[in-house]
Formats: sequence, C-alpha cells, structure tokens
Amino acid sequence: MGMQRLCGIVCLLLVSAAGCGPGTRGSGHLLSYEMRTVDSTLGDCGPGGSGCLHVSVAFPQFKGTGPKLLLDSVRSYVDGFVLGSVAEGRAVQSFEALAGELGKGYTELKKEFPEYRQDWYFHRRVEVTADTCGLISLKATEDSYLGGAHPNQAVRLVTILGSSGGAVKLADCLIQGSESRLKDIVEREFRKARNLSADENLEAAGFWFKDGKFDLPANFAVEPAGLFFYYNDYEVAPHALGPTEVRVTFAVLKGIIASDGPLGWVVDPH
Repeated sequence: MGMQRLCGIVCLLLVSAAGCGPGTRGSGHLLSYEMRTVDSTLGDCGPGGSGCLHVSVAFPQFKGTGPKLLLDSVRSYVDGFVLGSVAEGRAVQSFEALAGELGKGYTELKKEFPEYRQDWYFHRRVEVTADTCGLISLKATEDSYLGGAHPNQAVRLVTILGSSGGAVKLADCLIQGSESRLKDIVEREFRKARNLSADENLEAAGFWFKDGKFDLPANFAVEPAGLFFYYNDYEVAPHALGPTEVRVTFAVLKGIIASDGPLGWVVDPH
C-alpha cells in the first residue's frame, strides 16, 4: 500500500472551562486524550507526479480514566466515524482495510486510464471541541476528492453526557414549548452569516428549506460559549453556496434553557 506511517501527536487535553466556572455543578474536565494521525500514500503525489491517493485519519485516543459509560460512548463514536466504510455504509476493521478499500478503486481507474494524473485524497478527523460542565462535544469532519466534479466535505457534530454516555438532544435542553423561539434566534444568526436581510425570501436567495420556512439542522453541539449549528453542503443549499455555520451564545439563549436539562448550569451555575 505504498508508504504508511503512524505518528502520535502530543496534544493533551487542555480545554478551557469557559461558561462553567469554579463551583459550577459538573465543572471540570471529564477525559484526557492524545491526538493520533495515521496516513497512507499510494502512487506519486505532487506537481509532476503520476497521480496518487492520500488517505489519513486523525482522532483523539482517550486514556483509560474517566466515567466508563462516557469512555465507551466516545470511543464507539470515534471508531464508527473513522473506520466507516466509504461505499457500503458499514464499518471496516482497521485503517489498512479503509485505505485498501479506497486504493482498490484508484488502482482500477489507473489501469483503465494510465494517463490519469489527478491526485485523490480522503481525510477524516475527529476533534474534541468541548469538555466542560459534564459534557463532551465532538466534531467529525470528512474531506475528500475521489474523482468527480469537485471535492466534498461533511461535518458531524455530537455532544455526549458524561453521566450516561448518551447523546444530548436539543429538545431536552429547552423549556417545553420554546422550540419556535429557538428557531427565530438561530434564523437571525443564519441570516447574518449569509448576509441576508430579515425579510429576504430564503428560497429566492437560493436556499432549500421546506416550503421556504427556516428550520434547524439535526447537526448541533454544545460549545463552552453557546450552541453551534452546522448546515452541511447540499443540506439546505447547492454546492456553490457551501455549508453554513451558526453560533448562538448562552447569553442569548438563557431565557429558553431548561434548568433541569443538560444545560441547566447556564441558568443555575451553582
């Protein structure tokens, strides 16, 4: 499979506990980890080369300290993403199997078209974006070019409860009946991010919301300062418009957060 290397990048967890200060219930870091990168190259990369395939995965390797349910959950999530099959939607057993799956397709293409010199790449990365107030948030990104008209990117977000290892649901974080208020808040920030006026028609602006009405993405995570929402490429807009990131601070959300939910410390920090 050409050159392959495994490198450990020292990156011990030192995430700030912003938004959850001393004395706050559930404050403090839950897990520690080191970032690891595994990559493989098939062929001849770079200018003047005959074309290549570069595959890499980068992920947090969690240490064996911390709540067992949480450790099991984050490890399962990371493994499921990093080793997810490209074509068949099932997990592979190793990085070598993942690289081999991709390499087979590239090798077959090169055999059929020997003069093909386009470089391919397939990169997956999982990052810890928050570890505070009893929650762990992960951002999983896949960047690829495997032929076709253009490169592709997809982002998955998740926040996991330290107490149970279960994924945080947005509805559990909110006062019952406040979902419409949250939509209004996020829509305002979405329009700012897209430089749209408050009354500009979303469909006319090129967005694909059902019946032209704004809606929240399933993709969200808790960050130290607020909530992060992510609309992937092709989710609500064509590739030409790209993805949309929306962040809303807890200061804005405080009035609709449930005091007995996963974000209760925003309302009652003690």
